[in-house]
Amino acid sequence: MEKRPYTEVVRLTGLLLDGEASPEQVDRLQNLLRESPVARFTYRATIGLHTALSVGLREPSAETLDHGNAKADGLSGIDVPSLAIPSERSARTVPWRTIGIAAAAVGLVASAIVFSNSEPKLELNGGIPLTVTQADRAILFPNKAVHAGVEISGRDINILHGFAEFELPDGVHVSAFAPARIVMKKNFPILVKNGLVNFVCEGIEEQICIETKDTVIRTSNARVGLDVDARASETSVAVFQGSIEVSSPQGFGSDRNKKVLFPGDSSRYTKGKRLGIMPVVVRQEKGSNLLRASESSIVSEIFESSPDDTESRTYLIVSEGMKERRLPFIDRPDVGWNPVDKNGFPRLVYGADLVKTFQKDRWRKNFSLTMRFEKAAELYVLLDIGAIPPTWLTKDFERTGEQLRATPLEKGGAPFGIRYDIWKRVVQPGTVTLGRPYPLHQDKVTSMYGVAFRPL
Repeated sequence: MEKRPYTEVVRLTGLLLDGEASPEQVDRLQNLLRESPVARFTYRATIGLHTALSVGLREPSAETLDHGNAKADGLSGIDVPSLAIPSERSARTVPWRTIGIAAAAVGLVASAIVFSNSEPKLELNGGIPLTVTQADRAILFPNKAVHAGVEISGRDINILHGFAEFELPDGVHVSAFAPARIVMKKNFPILVKNGLVNFVCEGIEEQICIETKDTVIRTSNARVGLDVDARASETSVAVFQGSIEVSSPQGFGSDRNKKVLFPGDSSRYTKGKRLGIMPVVVRQEKGSNLLRASESSIVSEIFESSPDDTESRTYLIVSEGMKERRLPFIDRPDVGWNPVDKNGFPRLVYGADLVKTFQKDRWRKNFSLTMRFEKAAELYVLLDIGAIPPTWLTKDFERTGEQLRATPLEKGGAPFGIRYDIWKRVVQPGTVTLGRPYPLHQDKVTSMYGVAFRPL
């Protein structure tokens, strides 16, 4: 779960005002102020309390700030208060324990608005987060990039525009994209009325996680992540982590259409009846946050040609995912990227964004993968060294001479697994198409390729 920043802001501001903050601590405070409206509110509140309880603050000299606690270039266009250093007298006379408690209280007020019966409906257009303290509680965090318009009425939470995040009991994290309407239920965490909503549930035990008018979604996984897009005529479900069981809601017949969906699976439903596959879904993972790629990645879309009638795909982009033991394939959770020798992970691709592909796509004769880039990037394809390099690869890519190995995770050593050559090319904004992992005339079926990229 996301931690609130005000406690750390109070601590770091106290060190700064006492003249004891290290350059690293000042940089950390600057980052918090840059990223969070709550942090900026708490900082100003702390400074205000300090002013009220002490002789006052003086503006720092250029020499004082030279070690990096005010980087004007890095804060261009961001409303971040300048960091002031106290005089020796004020640093000695300020009761920081009192200020810490008071500022933390101010931070709590800034980060939570409690809704009572007298305030049934409020709107938030970015800025201060909200706390709903009714039968089910939710915390709404402002998005760093997009200001969300949120309307709360009773237990209804309407995302009017932009993007919003919620934390719920039992480790349920919700990301909602406008337009969406979410109803907090007493017995179950969520009822989705309409719109695209992303769920990440942790530690839940045999409980209903999501219910729509068309489906009931259950899971017993320790961690599961999925998209639910509830529309007037149907509900679409896409799984990118863990597994779920989708069945009919109460009153809509038997559960003969009950189906278990795994990572990469996605389906459409109406009144519990499975209509078929939904279009390819692209997700991005960064730390514990899962976002739509179009919201935060330079790769906004991924398309397949001639998808199978019985399958669809949910591609996952892992930010800075090219590191040891990271999974290259969605459908192979038992292997991870590892160095081939003691020289370590190739610097060429270390920390690049990883696109998880599907190992089973190596069997598809007419397979191709198209990626839409919003910015220029260096694109990497990792090809099984046992494969004949296909024409689409040799024509546009160059072999770098670097290699990685997909290693069984339970063994973890370099002697195991398949070696992959790393190929690269520079791509400009637009679409790039990758073909089959080996030519049709190749007798041996070799591994699916891996994909990674980094912005230029």
